[in-house]
Amino acid sequence: MQNPYSNSGRYSSDQQQQQTYGNVPFGQGNAYPYFQRRRRRGCLSCLVTLVVLIGLAGAGIGIFFAATGGNNPIASFITNTNSSTQVSERTVISATTHPNIVINNSTGFVRVHAGSANNQVIAEAIGGSSDFGNTSFPYTHSSDGHTITIDAGDLTDGTLDLTVPATSDLKIDTDGIEVVGVSGQMSLTSPAGPITITQSSLTGKSTLDNNGGPIFAIQDMLIGNTTMSNNGGVITFSGSIASNGKYTFDSNGSMVDVTLPATSSFHLDVTGNIDTFTTDFPGIPMQNAAFGHGEIHTNVGHDPGATLSIDLNGGPAVLHKQ
Repeated sequence: MQNPYSNSGRYSSDQQQQQTYGNVPFGQGNAYPYFQRRRRRGCLSCLVTLVVLIGLAGAGIGIFFAATGGNNPIASFITNTNSSTQVSERTVISATTHPNIVINNSTGFVRVHAGSANNQVIAEAIGGSSDFGNTSFPYTHSSDGHTITIDAGDLTDGTLDLTVPATSDLKIDTDGIEVVGVSGQMSLTSPAGPITITQSSLTGKSTLDNNGGPIFAIQDMLIGNTTMSNNGGVITFSGSIASNGKYTFDSNGSMVDVTLPATSSFHLDVTGNIDTFTTDFPGIPMQNAAFGHGEIHTNVGHDPGATLSIDLNGGPAVLHKQ
């Protein structure tokens, strides 16, 4: 999944300082006397004692493994130290090459990443506790087999880890979401936790909606009509946009930070109650950005087909070129 949760290049980097630490060679400037050790004579009794001790140690090891049934409790302890991250439930679900995956009743963290197989979905419960017992995750197929609905209501304080075909549509509403390497139409909603999507393509009418937690979309491709909205949390996007699409970033009281390739072409609309607007794309008129209620409506690049809309209510906006 580069996560995914920082955007290097958004801000000018501070000059790095190198600090050199010298070290003084041990004993520098001091003289240490050298004493020659006296050779010891060989001792037959010492050799016999050593052989006896080795024999007793071997017998002890044999008795130990016989008593433990051949198990190594030290190795067992090392294996179980990370038991909280072990898979407690695993369900393999047959799928089409472009499934629509819906997660119901989830209150924890959902991680979705693309797998090598294009005909199955693997659902795993990692950590936390569950009431599944010996049964698998409850799920249903639609009549056409296209939609898979997974019920995660019995997973508490854990992570629902989904391995899906690289092309999958997602509909997820939960406390925290991470998507890596998936292409499809997505509806990702969180009441206040982070939404992170990296190295993915959002197609069709996709929405990322948060109520105070951050939205990070890094190294992604937006295709179609995508809306990212947040009520009090930051929105950070770094990636590319396809032509003939509409891409909206809507924030209530926080920052919108967008980074696009320098060759991008789009019509730009910056509206709302804007604190500040900063960009390094040339040719964007700033005379209407006083701000407060100023707006910007202009074209960037040649023959722009895409529309980039930034709507703010009291927060700053930053538009970088990369």
